[in-house]
Amino acid sequence: MAALKQQSAHQLVLVDFQAAWCSPCRALLPVLQKLALEYRGQLTLVTVDAEQRADLIEALAVRGLPTVLLYLHGREINRFTKALPERDIRLLLKPYINSPEKRLKQQAEQAFEQHDWSTGLEHLRALLKYPTATARDWAHFCHRLMDALPEYPQLKAELQQALQSVDAHGLRDPAMQHAISRWHLLERNVASLDVLQYNFRQQPSAETRLALAEGLASDEQYEQALTLLLGLLRRPCNDEQEAAAKALLFELINTLPDRAQANRYRREWFDYQRQRQLSEEPDQNGD
Repeated sequence: MAALKQQSAHQLVLVDFQAAWCSPCRALLPVLQKLALEYRGQLTLVTVDAEQRADLIEALAVRGLPTVLLYLHGREINRFTKALPERDIRLLLKPYINSPEKRLKQQAEQAFEQHDWSTGLEHLRALLKYPTATARDWAHFCHRLMDALPEYPQLKAELQQALQSVDAHGLRDPAMQHAISRWHLLERNVASLDVLQYNFRQQPSAETRLALAEGLASDEQYEQALTLLLGLLRRPCNDEQEAAAKALLFELINTLPDRAQANRYRREWFDYQRQRQLSEEPDQNGD
């Protein structure tokens, strides 16, 4: 125990309890060895023959095989008690390891800060090849492709393919939904923003206000678009215009990168709706 605590003082130690007769143990060991080799210098694998070390079995409260304990800074920080898939083990180790995935993310962001889209995107493509890539990683990649589109319109095909590559589970992730909403707004087939602004100044009707809001949304000028939409919905307009404005309003709220700002617009809309409902209620006194 003292040696284990000392060994884990500066790096992660995996203590793998196994036995020759345990088939899940035999399946798990090559995976752990692969990870120990990949993360050498940051992770040490210690295998323990459960039949030879009854003292450790008792001291560490091991109740079945396989059991893998994670030790760091001289104490147990986690454990698992079955032959997990490699992906799940990687996710378990992720907070404690400066993994290749983490380095790729850092290198990508450094490249983006220097407006080096090509290098940054290449790092993210490499990241997505790892089995630990999440829906959030895919969403971040899609956002970065959208950021690069003004300079590299040829990336549009790759963006569409990336959005289609995410499985049903990933599509339910809020980060992925945000990326999809942003893409829908960018894809709106609208006229030139200068033309839309001119038309609105010449004739500020519900129709030109809605068209300008769509143009601003497509240009990612979300706050200006939301202000126009809220103004439109407070004015008389036909049912079709009201439905289109509401749909765009909620799509914009779901797309805003600043969630506090999104909630502020959401509350503003609900407050208006509540006031509108109260004003339309019949007088209870019959007056």
